[in-house]
Formats: sequence, structure tokens, C-alpha cells
Amino acid sequence: MLCRARRLLNPFRGFLHTIVEANLDAATLDGVNWGLYLTDESIYRFMDLNSVAPFQSAEIKYGEWSESQGLKRAPLLPGMHTNNVELMGNQLLKLVEQESRHLPFELVDCYERWLLDDQTGEPLALLESAFGEQEITYNSNTRWKMGDRALRELKQQGEDARRLESAINSRGSLGNNAWFHRQSDTYGVRISRTGESSNHDNGTVTIELPLHGFSLHWDEPEIYRIAVQYLSWLSPWLLVMRQDQDKELERLVEDAVQYPQRLYSMRRFLGADIRERRDIKAALVSARLNASQIR
Repeated sequence: MLCRARRLLNPFRGFLHTIVEANLDAATLDGVNWGLYLTDESIYRFMDLNSVAPFQSAEIKYGEWSESQGLKRAPLLPGMHTNNVELMGNQLLKLVEQESRHLPFELVDCYERWLLDDQTGEPLALLESAFGEQEITYNSNTRWKMGDRALRELKQQGEDARRLESAINSRGSLGNNAWFHRQSDTYGVRISRTGESSNHDNGTVTIELPLHGFSLHWDEPEIYRIAVQYLSWLSPWLLVMRQDQDKELERLVEDAVQYPQRLYSMRRFLGADIRERRDIKAALVSARLNASQIR
């Protein structure tokens, strides 16, 4: 069984926590609501191989589950083997009920594809991540995106965040990109493509990787200021990723409590020590009260 988490990137929009065992799969974006999926052909009855509607995929959605609402079953599709669906579905539900108590899972998407600076070749912005080398692919998506939510909310704060997005994509306009295996907060090892020159062989080129998913090295004061403000906007998510790092913890907490609703939405991903802090507890209580008033 694998219980693990990965970042949702380009634009950054949080984390996906998953539980996977054999042909069972569960996923959550908030640690509260889970989607339950079955991925085994045995959930279908015998299928005519000469059918004009050939079998496409064994994956089906079994249902949705949360601790407060319980299980909400998805409808069975024609041709499903009811007994097998029930057997596997109950097994998956027990796994989720048990393992969801152990959130947050470890973020292990330590393989990262970065947009590179046209002039220096240094990493500019994180495009995607993977759990292992077997997932690595190269594609034409080399434009870094902040996302509509970030652009909209930063605009409400008086920041034209599109300037940062444009500045990064301008510096990476050639679309050069590379995969790295992150070894620490600071460094990663470049993974060579087939046919690349020998100086890019795996395990030989170690390079500094930006900590938070994009570069903070800007000569233009306005771009740097927007980048710092964007970091503040990201702080609730960064707090989840950096909650055991003393050197940054206080600054992240100070920024994160300015966004109580977002902090509340990811409360299940905060470590116990973080949730017990007085400032964090106050922010979570404030968010819960505001939510109940809106309802």
C-alpha cells in the first residue's frame, strides 16, 4: 500500500493525497472529502470481445466519502459485477477510514521539471513533478502559469501579478526545460535526456533549485516585490510543505494567518504541532466562525 502526496502544479493549486493498493485508489484535495476508485477488470461481467463498443478502461468511481457525511455511492454502470464491486469497494472504504487518520502523507514528488533561463540555463519556474524517473516525460508545455485565483486575489491586493508571470516567461521564452531529482531543499541532480552531451550525464550535474517553485533573483525592484507578495499569498501551502523548518516557520506562520479561510481548507494537512500553535488556532477558529455565518 502507498500513502503519498504530490503537488498540483502549473499553476500551483495545492496537494493531492492518495491511497493506492493493488486495484484500489482513493484521492483527496482537502483531507476531508475522498474520491474512491476501483481499477480492476473483474468488476465487469463477461464482455463480448467482438462488441462494437470495445472495453476502454476498467477504472470506475465507487463513490465519495467523508468522516462527517459517510459514504455516498456512485451509480453502477451496465455490465458491472455487483458482488465484485461491493467486495472491492468495502475493502477500499476500510483503507480510507483507517489511513485518513494519518494525514498528512509525505510529499514524495521529488522529480521536478523546470523552465530554464534563456541566458544562464538556471532554473526559473517549476512546471511539473513526478514520483519517479519512470514518470518523466517531456512535452511542449513550457509556459509557467500563476493561475486565475492567484492573479485575481493579488489584483485585489493591488498587485499586477501578471507582470511576474510575464517576466518569468520572457526570461524562459526559448522553452528550454530539464528534469532534476531534488536531493535537498537547495540542490537537485539534473537528469539527462537521451542523446544529451556527456556533461549532463545523470548524477554529474548538481544545481541550485529555487525553494518555492520560482526564482527570486530579480534586478527589477517591482518584479521582486511582486514575487515576495506572491510568496506571502502561497504561505498556507508553503506552511504545509515547510512546517518542520524552524528557519522559515515563523515567517510562514505570520503570513499564513492572514489567509484564515485557505488555512482552514487545508487544516488536515497541518502537523499536530502547527495546529496547536495559538496563532494558528485563532486563525482556524476565525475561519470556521465566518463560514458558519455565511451559511
